[in-house]
Amino acid sequence: MYAITITLRALPGRGDELVRLSLLTVAPSRAEPGCLHFDLLRSTSSPDEIVFYEAYRTQADFDAHLATDHVRAWQAAALPIIDRDTIRMPSHVGLTS
Repeated sequence: MYAITITLRALPGRGDELVRLSLLTVAPSRAEPGCLHFDLLRSTSSPDEIVFYEAYRTQADFDAHLATDHVRAWQAAALPIIDRDTIRMPSHVGLTS
């Protein structure tokens, strides 16, 4: 398994917009053949911060996810409203099957 946690902070006051854009990726991402888990979380202490928690069978499945139309559309719309200094993308590889 290949899992990734992506933490993002919207520019001040743009949290609701980032959430709205990000929610559009949930259903199509969950429908991808290699996707095992896909959740979107919002901070309880900072409404401009969201977290994607994703798990895929393999890193290749995650790489395929990044090439989908819905991810590319999200990137085009969301990246301009994200404070780039807060992007954290730790990834993990499963140790058990």
